Amino acid sequence: MSQQFKRKEETLGKEMTVDEVIAYTLKDLQFKKVFTTFSLPDSLKEYLKAYEIEAEYASNAKEAALLADVYARDTNGPSVLLLIPGSQVLETIGIIAQAFMDSLPLFIISSLRSFKDTGRARIGELKNPVDIINTLKPIVKSYEQITDIENSYIILLKAYKDLLSNRPRPVYIEIAEDLFRLKAYPLTPSEQKPERRTPDKNTTAKVAEVLSNAKMPVIVAGYGVIISNGWDDLRQLAEYLDIPVISTIRAKGVIPSNHPLYA
Repeated sequence: MSQQFKRKEETLGKEMTVDEVIAYTLKDLQFKKVFTTFSLPDSLKEYLKAYEIEAEYASNAKEAALLADVYARDTNGPSVLLLIPGSQVLETIGIIAQAFMDSLPLFIISSLRSFKDTGRARIGELKNPVDIINTLKPIVKSYEQITDIENSYIILLKAYKDLLSNRPRPVYIEIAEDLFRLKAYPLTPSEQKPERRTPDKNTTAKVAEVLSNAKMPVIVAGYGVIISNGWDDLRQLAEYLDIPVISTIRAKGVIPSNHPLYA
């Protein structure tokens, strides 16, 4: 599966197995920690260590998912859940669903037994290779499948962009286990940055008009202020319009408790 390209700058510059691509990408995305189980392949453990990424091991997939969930809540940022082999994902459905409802960015990387011999329902597989993805569809923001090393880096970066664009939620990447034994030159993509959707001008103008004409306005700040890093914008709006602010339980701290407008 080794492949040479005419222009070396189109690739990461060296042949890699997919487990090295995973570690390289996580390092490139500035992840410092991942949550996983002891069933993680030894080769991937070594690459994580080589790329200075700490792996926190749990006794089972559900415990690993809980640790990743808590980490995302505590840091208000993305966390990585590595579940290989992929059959473990079924143990984490409830946690992923809760993360989806709570807008937590879980970067879930799992595996598919084979990219060329699927659907045999061997041990560690469901009946069809898409069954796990179909199970997760309602509770993940996006899902990707990696069946060749050349596009692995591109797909991982795309998934990360989806993870943090607009409303953050879990994403799921499934990688064929065959690729852990093969090498190729991973291609590099054009720059991919998370997107932030902004309100249209008409909506903004309407909200401004309603606030200006309100006799006793109050701002109820929710968790969306936190995940969008909107603390300063909230405070400036409240101070400019002299509107008191209350917060939901999950949004505690969005405005200092000693602020004169904190209700």
